[in-house]
Amino acid sequence: MTDRDTLQNAFLEDHRVVTRGLYDLQQAVDRDDLDTARRLAAELDRVAGPHMDFEQRYFYPMLVDVLGADFVEELYAEHRSGQRAVAALCSIQDNSAIDREELQDCLNVAMNHVLSCGSMTSHLASMTPEQQLQLRQQLDATRREGRRWTELNKETR
Repeated sequence: MTDRDTLQNAFLEDHRVVTRGLYDLQQAVDRDDLDTARRLAAELDRVAGPHMDFEQRYFYPMLVDVLGADFVEELYAEHRSGQRAVAALCSIQDNSAIDREELQDCLNVAMNHVLSCGSMTSHLASMTPEQQLQLRQQLDATRREGRRWTELNKETR
């Protein structure tokens, strides 16, 4: 496996894409450009889904022993917050039908999550090469499956 193929690099690249997507989405909502926000939310739903699926199904369960169940449950809650915002924006038909304050709150929680979650690479780096390879294969599998963020439910948490 080359450096480019490492789990840490793939993880960080996913976080870069999700962070950029959330930032653009927040900017569109701030401008009250809900047509653009709806388009960006649909794109984020597609590109973030596999990574969120990977974290929820494979990575976070491994962190319970290290970080504690309460901390990991908060990670899941932060995912749900972003998921709510993306789902709301993907489904809006009428600009007046959206609670912009709640939407911004959910987006802020999600943004804070991805910004702090990038530090999770230290946990990845401390794993054995075998664990890292297994997680990389699981990340690749969730990418191939291509589930949208809004498709994830309690089965993946």
